[in-house]
Amino acid sequence: MWRIPPVPRSQDILDLAFSRAKRLRIDPQGGRDRKRVFTQRKADTAAATIQKELQRIEKAFPSIGNLHPFFNNLIDCTVGTDDLKHSLGALSWAKNKVRKAHGDAIRGMKRKKDEDYASILTSFYGRVSSIVNQVDQDLVFLADARERFKSIPGVDPSLPTVVIAGYPNVGKSQLVGALSRASPKVASYPFTTTSIHIGHMEHRRVKIQVVDTPGLLDRGSDRLNPAEVQAVTALRHLADMIIFLFDPTGECGYTPESQKELMERIAGEFPQVPMLDVDNKADLGLPKGDRSQISALSGEGVEELRSLIMERLDKTDKWKELTDVSTFD
Repeated sequence: MWRIPPVPRSQDILDLAFSRAKRLRIDPQGGRDRKRVFTQRKADTAAATIQKELQRIEKAFPSIGNLHPFFNNLIDCTVGTDDLKHSLGALSWAKNKVRKAHGDAIRGMKRKKDEDYASILTSFYGRVSSIVNQVDQDLVFLADARERFKSIPGVDPSLPTVVIAGYPNVGKSQLVGALSRASPKVASYPFTTTSIHIGHMEHRRVKIQVVDTPGLLDRGSDRLNPAEVQAVTALRHLADMIIFLFDPTGECGYTPESQKELMERIAGEFPQVPMLDVDNKADLGLPKGDRSQISALSGEGVEELRSLIMERLDKTDKWKELTDVSTFD
């Protein structure tokens, strides 16, 4: 979602800055001040390169305060908001320190004689090297954060969103694939889905997001693992409708009773969000109960479920706003 370029180490930044300065050549026609001007240009080039590299890294990461709450929460549990702010702040500190060191060096060169220019430049190089090396561990953290950002899904919070919730291994990923154009990973062991996956379907030319969340366990929020935190974050900030998917066979490893308890807890925590409770594995010929019956594997009942989803979404405020706008397209 965010195209964050590779984050270099401190030595890489310094090597780039000093090599650019080294490639400069003195102007033989520069007059009697040519040595001072030439040395100043070296300092200018090195300082500008370092500041530009630090600025490039700093600006590549999203501004946390300006993001949708879904992304703020997801970044916090994936990367760590405080740590991210600290490391980005360290780059800003280094950038300002390099700027000050550069100003001091230029002023020093203007006050000194020819033979002192080189020593001032050497001192400047040592000073900025120390500054940049002090943020090396912040650069290491940001390089790791860049990799973690790749796992954050490209969600559009403005679109109507159906979140599929339930215990692990009840068939949520299969249902996302059946309802949408997504092809999420499907396997027969728990906790296959360790992050959020997005599928899409359309109704009246409006795109609808279908979100496959990591399996939830019925326990307190202080004991949720990172994957479960992502699921709760999606429910809290994205869901215009929740489909709670049951495995009535209990083959998922959780009894129908425990699944019902989890559904009731989620319904109690998000009372403002419409919820559909759906039994999966209808292809096994199980006795029909009060819930909608589908088979995410065979497709049985999926079209009926899709129609029911559209019927419920038609009544939401977000859907009404989008269809009112799309009428003029």
